[in-house]
Amino acid sequence: EQELQAATQKRASSRLSQVATAAVQEAERQAEQAALDADQARQSADDPSAVRLAEAKLAEATAALQLADASRKASARSVSEREFLALSSQREQAAIAVQQAQHEKALAAIKARSLAKATEQQQAAVARLKLLLETARGTEDAETQQLEVLRTTVEIARQKVQRRRLIAPFDGIITERRKAAGEWLEPGEPVLRLIQTRRLLIDGVVSISESQQLQPGQTAAVRIPVATSNPGPQDTVTAKLIFVSPEVDALNDAVRIRAEVQQPPHWLRPGAQVLLEIAP
Repeated sequence: EQELQAATQKRASSRLSQVATAAVQEAERQAEQAALDADQARQSADDPSAVRLAEAKLAEATAALQLADASRKASARSVSEREFLALSSQREQAAIAVQQAQHEKALAAIKARSLAKATEQQQAAVARLKLLLETARGTEDAETQQLEVLRTTVEIARQKVQRRRLIAPFDGIITERRKAAGEWLEPGEPVLRLIQTRRLLIDGVVSISESQQLQPGQTAAVRIPVATSNPGPQDTVTAKLIFVSPEVDALNDAVRIRAEVQQPPHWLRPGAQVLLEIAP
């Protein structure tokens, strides 16, 4: 039973499959999020619109600057110095915007590759956790089977013990042991002789005329007829009449009676002869 209790406690305290299940669910959620992030980064890296827009603005600014330079060479008054400087600044800003767009596109490509790698790693982690979950479930299944085997074994052992257990019908003292441990027994064969000490029955006989005055429930005084070494009040105990036979014994022309004593004193022992004085 100790092994069964240990197995039961171990099975109850085992949370490996629950932990693994929670870890798998969290890893799958993270893998899905990583896949979404990687897809968005890949789309951003593959989108050339920002670079093309910046290049178009650069071409426009370059053309405007070239036109202004040509006009300026043809006529000094056609384009003022201030206007020319503004067009030149716009062209430089457009060139910087192209570089910035190209840089951001390159960063997006790097981020997309990094997130794709992270997604692969996360998916690999999910696969490992699923394997751990299957292992945990297998372990718990094995523990459950072992627990059932132990329960069956304990139940069989209990039944064997129960078949070999002798339960006394009452509390008392063993006065005779008729069989020793290890001996074979037949069904119904006596093993022990047990004497009840909390309740003693006193059997006696009275004449027919005396029996006519008796009925169950009357009290009686019980005492030892032979003087004891310590005479006194303890030599008498109260009993109650519980049976008056309706028949007359033809052998001695008497009527059987029976009285009981609850919690008899130590000096009143089973088998002793006593005097029974029944109160009227």
